[in-house]
Amino acid sequence: MNQDQQLFRQLRRAAASAPSATAFAGKEIDLTFSELFDVSARAATWLLSEGISSSDRVMVDLSTDFAAIVSLALMQLGCTSAAIQDKEVFVRDGFTKLITSQKPGWLSDSQALIVENSFAAKLAFTKPLTSVAMFEPSEPVRILYSSGTTGLPKGVLFTEEVLKFRIAAAQNNWIPAQPFLCMLSFSSGSGFIAFLAQLQSGHTYISPGFAPENYLAITKHKVRSIKGSPIQLRRLLEYCEQTKQAISTLETIQSAGSFLSLKVAQALREKFTSQIVNLYGATELGTVAKADYFDLLPGEVGDLVPEIEAEVVTSSSQVSSDGSFLIKFKGDGLATGYAHPDPQDNAGMIQGWFVPGDLGTISKSKRVTVVGRESEVINIGGVKLSSAALSEQIQSLPGITEAITVQGESNSGEPVLVVRASPKNEHAFSKVQKYLLETLPPGVDFEILLAEVLDITITGKLSRNVDEQIP
Repeated sequence: MNQDQQLFRQLRRAAASAPSATAFAGKEIDLTFSELFDVSARAATWLLSEGISSSDRVMVDLSTDFAAIVSLALMQLGCTSAAIQDKEVFVRDGFTKLITSQKPGWLSDSQALIVENSFAAKLAFTKPLTSVAMFEPSEPVRILYSSGTTGLPKGVLFTEEVLKFRIAAAQNNWIPAQPFLCMLSFSSGSGFIAFLAQLQSGHTYISPGFAPENYLAITKHKVRSIKGSPIQLRRLLEYCEQTKQAISTLETIQSAGSFLSLKVAQALREKFTSQIVNLYGATELGTVAKADYFDLLPGEVGDLVPEIEAEVVTSSSQVSSDGSFLIKFKGDGLATGYAHPDPQDNAGMIQGWFVPGDLGTISKSKRVTVVGRESEVINIGGVKLSSAALSEQIQSLPGITEAITVQGESNSGEPVLVVRASPKNEHAFSKVQKYLLETLPPGVDFEILLAEVLDITITGKLSRNVDEQIP
């Protein structure tokens, strides 16, 4: 790769074409393209002075405002970076430095670089770095983490070439109109790709947040299209309904990460008079299929986007009782591997294909139907339950805001169905209990855990982790 083809140089050239336009609209700071690349070059100089080198693999745990600046600086320095903080991941995936605002107790002083509130002021007296390091073709620029809904997040490796392809695919498939807001966090795959795609196209990257902050960003910037998880979209809807706020500019609302319930999709369309689009994909490959939500039949997730090929795995061991198969996908945007491959994991990148573990079918017209996921099948005493279907049914009950079902373990080591739910009122527990008693087969033990707000992962999905044993 010659210098002109470097991703960082391409982004910097795009910035030079509109230096005074707003590149970054953050919670605390707004930066023009000229200011963003100037301050990131100053940050690169400061990082060098603090001992960061191209051989480092760096975790970044900062607010989005600072994380965006530092991530560009690390790209300029030729450092592999990731926006996450996790002790086990730090060790497992070979990280050498953590840039953070507060040092965690598990990290040594030599491994931590503290960014204080005076960081921006300090950079004003630092000269910008002019040189740009070269990444080797196989060297990851960024490690993006999957949701970690069933365990530790997987670190997915992205080279420059894969990032460039994913930027183009994002512009083609899920940035339909500007201004655009990706509500998925900067640390997620969609969030980081959206940041790079907006810079390359000369548009503003708008920093996301919680529902009130997203509402303010949408109205302030007159946002026409958004992308978010079903949880984020529902919380935005609820905020607008509770505060009696309106949004008049939204044309396209895109749901990604998991399937949006019909109830929420209808409410979104009615409230915002927007087109509702379902996006189906994965961190490893990006968007695989998309379609207007109301054109989909039950189980359908969308039509294959042009960049993607798909096949079903037809070995008899991978066929479900309803005739669906494991599906595999291929495309030039496939990540180059995992930071720490798990040989026990049947899903993943296999011989140029990505196998997400989803069971389904592909029609002749290239419409993808998904009936479930191997890893999310709950098996209690030989009774197999679909976590996705059961969660959606419980979430539709009166008095329930959110729900997720997982397989847990009792203190005696027996499998048990665990229902985590967020209640709207004091009748929620009895409603869920009555539903489970009436619908579950005999012999399926269950436990209901209520919480005001359920945890979500970095990709905006409800967390499936079960941290405690069930009595």
